[in-house]
Amino acid sequence: MIGYKGFDKDLKCRNYQFEIGKEYTENIVYLCGSGFHFCQELDDVFNHYSQSNGNRFCLIEASGKILHDGHNKKSVCQTIKIVKELSSEEIQEIKKTALQNKNDKLFCIDTIYTLQQKYNFIIGGSISLHLYGKTLKRDTKKGIDLDIIMPYYQKIESDDRFEIQEFDAKSSGNDFSSTFLISDNQTGITLKADVRIDPHRKYENVIYKEKSYKVCEIMATLEAKCRYALEGNSKHKNDILFLINKL
Repeated sequence: MIGYKGFDKDLKCRNYQFEIGKEYTENIVYLCGSGFHFCQELDDVFNHYSQSNGNRFCLIEASGKILHDGHNKKSVCQTIKIVKELSSEEIQEIKKTALQNKNDKLFCIDTIYTLQQKYNFIIGGSISLHLYGKTLKRDTKKGIDLDIIMPYYQKIESDDRFEIQEFDAKSSGNDFSSTFLISDNQTGITLKADVRIDPHRKYENVIYKEKSYKVCEIMATLEAKCRYALEGNSKHKNDILFLINKL
């Protein structure tokens, strides 16, 4: 199993000295006790070792007996090999990729691609920024709404894969035309889709992970987020501040 481990500036963990390229084994393995602790995701390592004080981070290979603590998001193994030390640039790239992959699942990117093959629509909102490579932080416990722009009204119907139901979710301040619940029978997810009819909205064909998506122009999405933020919407305000901090 591939994972990540943190160390102090001398490449020590719990006063145990490690070396790059070396392999270590312990006979007794139990969490928070004996064995070699590591994390499957790099971000989880930072809960134990901060990115300061000269702390160092390595890619590792875990083998033998392996135990997992899902609550604290850490693991312990019988044998560990310190494969390589990660540079600051590599750490940032791994963190970026991990966030992209998490949001791919959260934003249901594959479902959106399938729907775009069936219906002529443009994807907007935070998902459009994600497809441009401007991934935002999102609470994985909360659902994601789709912002869809259509050049004309088209009938959206259920088929073998998707169950689609239109319902009235219009509230003050919303500028969409219709709202649908889209249930994907293949993945088991249900999405709320806000649909706006706009024959003048421009889009770009964006290639994301070798697939082409019709995506709202990025400046139009940012303009809408700034407008909503100025109207007092905290989510859009946090999005704008997050993007500024990433510049």
